[in-house]
Amino acid sequence: MNDPDLPIELNSEGLNTEEVAASYVRQLAALEGLEGIARREAVNHPPHYNQGNIEVIDAIEDWGLDFNSGNVVKYVARHQHKAEPLEDLKKARWYLDRIIEGFENGSIKD
Repeated sequence: MNDPDLPIELNSEGLNTEEVAASYVRQLAALEGLEGIARREAVNHPPHYNQGNIEVIDAIEDWGLDFNSGNVVKYVARHQHKAEPLEDLKKARWYLDRIIEGFENGSIKD
């Protein structure tokens, strides 16, 4: 029920909050509800984490990469499996630029 004195908030796609909520409920139903999400291990092992024989985090930890380097590897490795691959590549570039800047200004040494 909408209060006529309160403005309806629209998201970036022009949908109001009730439409967004209804869309979310339909999406949950399509995924067989919360049980379907749990079965897919959406938090611990989403599909874009499991492309190949090892998870990216396992490689990052095995290689002993620091935070920025690990994020470069993570975003490059996963970009092809995401809805917005260019976004992940730009994130990787942002972290790579920080690493390069650290070498150039001397805050990172070999």
